[in-house]
Amino acid sequence: MTLFSKFKQTLAGLYLQPDITDKFIFFDQLEGFLSCGIKFIDAIEQLSEYQENKIFRKKLKTIAVNMRGGMPLHEAFAGAKVFSDEIIAMLDLGNNSGDMVKICNGISTRLFTKAEIQGKVNNALFPVAITFILGISGFFAYVKYGLPIFLKIFAGNGMEVPVLLSMTQTLVLPVINYWYISLFVIFVLYQLLHKWVSSNRMTVDRWRMKIPLYKKIYMWQCQETFASNLSLMLSNGMVVIKALSLIAHTVDNHVMKAAIKKTAEDISNLGLELDQAIARNNSENVFDGILIQQIKSGVKTGQVDRTMKSAAKTYKTSIDRRIDRIGTYITLIAAVPVLMLVLLLMYYTYYPSFELIRNATNQATNF
Repeated sequence: MTLFSKFKQTLAGLYLQPDITDKFIFFDQLEGFLSCGIKFIDAIEQLSEYQENKIFRKKLKTIAVNMRGGMPLHEAFAGAKVFSDEIIAMLDLGNNSGDMVKICNGISTRLFTKAEIQGKVNNALFPVAITFILGISGFFAYVKYGLPIFLKIFAGNGMEVPVLLSMTQTLVLPVINYWYISLFVIFVLYQLLHKWVSSNRMTVDRWRMKIPLYKKIYMWQCQETFASNLSLMLSNGMVVIKALSLIAHTVDNHVMKAAIKKTAEDISNLGLELDQAIARNNSENVFDGILIQQIKSGVKTGQVDRTMKSAAKTYKTSIDRRIDRIGTYITLIAAVPVLMLVLLLMYYTYYPSFELIRNATNQATNF
């Protein structure tokens, strides 16, 4: 694959692939269709016609065709490559148990929660993105159109050009004039960074667990994902070892992913209870102490699914409150460096002009 083809594929992946909202709406509608007595394959076929996302529409039609041709549900959904292992396993469980309506309700509820949290995070980051874009746009406009005018004034009056201004023009102007090359370089750097991050996920995720302001929200999201998925799977009759194996593929943190996999192995090989196995594999504190206590309580009462449902709700509430509080702080953090750069450039741009005016005034007064 050429670099240009990869560039186009990246854009397509960003803008054309079905997002979490598309999937939530689909499963919510699927639950409604199944509740009315419509068969599973017929429901998928009919719902595919109403999907706004063209790729999602095509994938659903392919799933229906393959299932009508005799392909098992698991293989048909896995072949579409738009649904997570967690969702596919839950659908397989519903197909075997005959209670697909309940399964679709659980999946749509989980997707709605994820979409809601993701939406809040995006809303908190939106002012940051706007601040950054406006700041960089203003800076580029100044370098392109404003700075050359002042440099001519300096040169025409025999004034020394400040080093910061000359360096800014030398370094930034080529980036603006050859913007297409700059975009290509940014894309290449992004691909290299993405490749490095992909091959060093454990290290990167450990860093993410230590970033100020962000670390609490990030870890709460991981806990919420773990608790809500575990509750959903256990409440629908899945055994804990299989549930943990699937959940390990859904959490965003690879340190937690490794801990969950090791927990499943310890339950299987050593016969430990869930709370004991998690505590044994929590050396890097990826699980909250309160979460472990809730699991312990659930194990004693035989209601882990209910305690995890309660824990997930608590984490979601904590995430909502935290996002609302730190949104302003993040905006300020993004705005201050941009503002400092603008003020610094303005100072070095206008200060010599003020000096020129003051000297001319003094000369006129002496004359």
